[in-house]
Amino acid sequence: MRTSVENLAPGWGAAVMGTAVISVVFTGLGADLWAQIFLVVALLVALPVLGLTTWRCLRFPGAVAADLSNPVKGALFATFPGGFLVLATALGRAGQLLFGSSAAIFLTYLFATVGALLALAIGLWFLSDIFSRGGAAPPQITGAWFIPPVVTIIVPTALAPILTSPALYWLCWAFFGIGSLLYLIVLASLFFRSATAPFPPALLAPTLIIGMGPAGLLATNLVLLSRAGERLGLGGLGPIGQVGAVSFWAFGLWWGLVSVLTIARAHRRLPYALTWWSFTFPLGAWVSSGLTIDVSLIRLTSTVGAVLLLLVWLTVVVFTGRDLVRSR
Repeated sequence: MRTSVENLAPGWGAAVMGTAVISVVFTGLGADLWAQIFLVVALLVALPVLGLTTWRCLRFPGAVAADLSNPVKGALFATFPGGFLVLATALGRAGQLLFGSSAAIFLTYLFATVGALLALAIGLWFLSDIFSRGGAAPPQITGAWFIPPVVTIIVPTALAPILTSPALYWLCWAFFGIGSLLYLIVLASLFFRSATAPFPPALLAPTLIIGMGPAGLLATNLVLLSRAGERLGLGGLGPIGQVGAVSFWAFGLWWGLVSVLTIARAHRRLPYALTWWSFTFPLGAWVSSGLTIDVSLIRLTSTVGAVLLLLVWLTVVVFTGRDLVRSR
């Protein structure tokens, strides 16, 4: 047991993110019962994943520090706070039907606070270590580097629909700024890396599609923060917010398509790896954004995307279960 926990892969939080986001998608589709079911499933997945990862941080800090110093593992470790934040997002929607309004809002703030603090700590540690040591080779820059900025962008996604405080409203914009600017920086770095270095090996290839997630989250947040601003009497973004949301949604679609084509051209076969969970949350975040935007064609396209998301999630769950059984 000691060895298993000490060597726990840092990317397991992606399973929590990829499951919880389906609850959010079902809320956007108006399928409240299914949203509640997937919230329960996500909580059941989170219990061992986030619990064991927390225990690993407390019991084996040296192993965690070694992961955070690795250009690939360190980025994947950001799925740990990501799990808390996507759960907070799902709790703020479907949780109110399952646990009652007061309990759901309390849990949303609790999970969002834990996730936000962990996201800041892990992001600062990871990037400061990379910057201070230097020498990171271009091949070490993968789509996993999107994850640290992704998780900070989820903070306003979780909190905007339940905001009652102007101070928290501006705090959400602060996290939006951190995540969006880091996303653009990583995006530019990955463009350069992809054009000048060999494509990552098959086990890391799925991480390229992660870039679809932040685009969807940015689109969602422009809509949600605009609504929150109007609700709080601070003013909304008006047409600018809608234009921005549509633009980010469209870029997310483009990135998803080019990622799939690139992966298919680079690797004829993709052997199962934990990184397969990279196909779930980014797609779910993009689908959810389209269901938030009040444009019929975009909503229709995202509804089709929701069907694809379910198929992808089921496929990854089956392969993950098979791999866990074989590894026992």
